[in-house]
Amino acid sequence: MRAATRGAPDQLLASDPSDSERATAKLLNYVAATWDKQDLPLREHAQAVARALRTR
Repeated sequence: MRAATRGAPDQLLASDPSDSERATAKLLNYVAATWDKQDLPLREHAQAVARALRTR
């Protein structure tokens, strides 16, 4: 997930993202950048959020 997540949230944004979409991308980028410091529940949640965004 780590390598795949870096930068991926930015690619998921629409051409005119909402504030919520922009905040979600920013949060996922932060989690990806600090992946080794995150606990398993947060990692799993981040993965679920990223998967949900890809299916839109």
